[in-house]
Amino acid sequence: MPRKQPSIEEHRKGLELLYGNLLNEAVDGGFNRNLYKSALNRLSSGVHPKKVEQWVVDMEKLWRQL
Repeated sequence: MPRKQPSIEEHRKGLELLYGNLLNEAVDGGFNRNLYKSALNRLSSGVHPKKVEQWVVDMEKLWRQL
């Protein structure tokens, strides 16, 4: 049986939980801490969860290249 896709709101809540947990584990003042704070702000301001998720991936890739 195919897996049901989460709704936009379920996806948003899942990302909020994920980024909140990662934020709690991040080092104070570090890149990841600021990244996850920004991601949570974007989610709470109504940006589509897939766009936020892709933005986080892009920023992590960019950070690794530096």
